[in-house]
Amino acid sequence: MRVWFSNTPSGANEMLPRPPLAPQISTTSPCFIAAPFFDAGRPYDALGQLSLRHWRASYGGALRIAWNLATIVTVDYGLSSEDTGLYINFNHIF
Repeated sequence: MRVWFSNTPSGANEMLPRPPLAPQISTTSPCFIAAPFFDAGRPYDALGQLSLRHWRASYGGALRIAWNLATIVTVDYGLSSEDTGLYINFNHIF
């Protein structure tokens, strides 16, 4: 999940439903894509521990600028109850 400290308790498994929401702003090169996101999850060690309690959520938005298939710049800004984060990445998004 985005916007959670690296020392946040975690387990061997996580459940992270993420609906794909990415409206494209432009169809020319460079292409601008706005991508809002909502992440929710809960770490657990075994499937028997999976429950709907103690889930955490984060949300935010991203701007993706694609020059071509190989050059993609992503700028994500996320918020959670624990912190905020700004992530800038220069590579292919997959």
